[in-house]
Amino acid sequence: MQRIHIFLNVLMVFSMSVILACSGSSGSKTDSSGGTGTLSLNLVDASIETLKAVYVTIDTVKVHIASTSDDDIDDGNESNELNADVSLKTRHTKKTGSENGDASSGWQIVASPSKKTYNLLELVNGTMEKLGATELSAGHYSQIRLILGDTPDSEKNINDENHPYANYIVTESLAYHELKVPSGYQSGIKLVHGFDLEDGQNLELVLDFDASKSVVQAGKSGTYLLKPTIKIINQEKSGAIQGTISDSGDPPLSLENVSVSAQTSDPADLDALNQVIVNGSTFSDADGAFKLLLESGSYTLVAYKNGYVIFCQNITVESGKTIQQDIALTTDDAGSGTLSGTITMASGNDEDDVALSIRQTAICSENSEMIETASVQISNGGAFSVSLAPGTYEIVASGDGLATKTYPGLTITAGTDAAQDIWFE
Repeated sequence: MQRIHIFLNVLMVFSMSVILACSGSSGSKTDSSGGTGTLSLNLVDASIETLKAVYVTIDTVKVHIASTSDDDIDDGNESNELNADVSLKTRHTKKTGSENGDASSGWQIVASPSKKTYNLLELVNGTMEKLGATELSAGHYSQIRLILGDTPDSEKNINDENHPYANYIVTESLAYHELKVPSGYQSGIKLVHGFDLEDGQNLELVLDFDASKSVVQAGKSGTYLLKPTIKIINQEKSGAIQGTISDSGDPPLSLENVSVSAQTSDPADLDALNQVIVNGSTFSDADGAFKLLLESGSYTLVAYKNGYVIFCQNITVESGKTIQQDIALTTDDAGSGTLSGTITMASGNDEDDVALSIRQTAICSENSEMIETASVQISNGGAFSVSLAPGTYEIVASGDGLATKTYPGLTITAGTDAAQDIWFE
């Protein structure tokens, strides 16, 4: 009898172990309490001074719920990485059969603009476009994927004409240039940005599409490329800085196309790329107005326009609050010079590109800081020329798969051109 009791106890323990193992075998990181929340996605853009319009056509947006290993979402196409924001990896990867929006595969469509064509330059300084909202299982999501469309919608563009392409730019002369996506249209923009959705939560995320860094002209062919740089901002954890730019004259005049950015600086960081990070940027509109959406934290606010003294000030952003910061720029009588050069890469591929961050030391709120005063995105074989106030600058050059290069001690004097060519072996 005693042996029978022992056998039954062992059998019970074994059965419970099997049940527990099976209940956890899915590998999903969904909330153990179950439930659902709502995910809303909005689209904004950082303005660009040199173009009249940047049109992109969006088909769908998907999210992937995390498993115990994210290997199931890696399609083995690592070599197709596109231009990446310093805080966000953006990849262009081919769709597979498992990424069809089927929740059983871990992928689910959260927005279906149905190939709506957006002018990114209309989504600046506080203007947003809602992509969609959907109810999802509570849990941790490891990735967002944005699928571009290959056919534009039927709306008119800024020239009151039909869209000639699904993705294209309109130059200042109102000419059209198609934007080529390097990996083709059978692909998705992969945003590796995890987020948690809790039971009953209404989570709003903003896709901040930076057109100034996403549109690149190929150096040899002259083709315009779309190499998306996108930040993801959690609106629950964000605030804003807004204001009006004017000159310091009497009466003050509103200034258009002033570069305004929120930056963080860490000179102790050994990685030159991370010593200065631009967390958000825009250009003031025709009324001198600007607005930056930022996650809570401490920043250096930088405003610059050629012919004016650089403005910089330390500022703290709090969640749910908007800071009013009007800026009066002082005329710079010192004149300006130029910094120019060419980009040469050993790959020989004119679709490869390099980001140039042009920096100088400035006094911001009585603190000496390194700030970015200009940035340029240049493809292999291309040339750049940037107008700068007299002073000493450095260039930090970076690109996908390339070792970051720094060129310090570049002196700019009024009325002259300083040349600095950049090579990557």
